[in-house]
Amino acid sequence: MDSLREIRIIDLLGQREEQWQKIAAVEARIRGLLDGCDYPFPAPPELPSAAKVKRKRAAKAGASKQARQSALRELSSPDENAYRIVYAYNGAEKESFQDDCAFVKQLLEFPVEAFEIRRIESVLYRGEQDWQTQELLWSRQPKF
Repeated sequence: MDSLREIRIIDLLGQREEQWQKIAAVEARIRGLLDGCDYPFPAPPELPSAAKVKRKRAAKAGASKQARQSALRELSSPDENAYRIVYAYNGAEKESFQDDCAFVKQLLEFPVEAFEIRRIESVLYRGEQDWQTQELLWSRQPKF
C-alpha cells in the first residue's frame, strides 16, 4: 500500500473515532438527564468492520516487526479496556483510542511517512475526556 493511501486511511480512521466519541457523549448526556439511569439504547447496526474475513497467513516477519509487536499485549479486564495511541500527523500530535490489539499491531507497521506513532498505552477509558493511563506498552525510541 502506498503512503498516500495509508495517510488517507489514518485520516478516515480518525474521523470514525470522532463519530464514536460523539455517540458516547450524546449517550452520556442522555444518562445525565435521567439522573444516571441507563437508557435502553438500541444495538448499533451491523458494521462491515465487524464481519469476520478469513485471511491468508502472512510470511514470517522480520525481527524488528516482531520486536515492535511483542511489546503489545491483550488488554487486562477490568482495569484496561482500550489502547491510547499518541501519534504525529500533519505536524500535530493527536490521540486515538482503540480496543483491538490486532489492529493496533497493524498500525505499528505503517511507514513513518504516513504518520508516526509516538507511544501506545493501556488505559481505563470511560469517555473522551475521562480515561486513566494504566501502563506504557510501547514508545518510539528518541533519535539522537
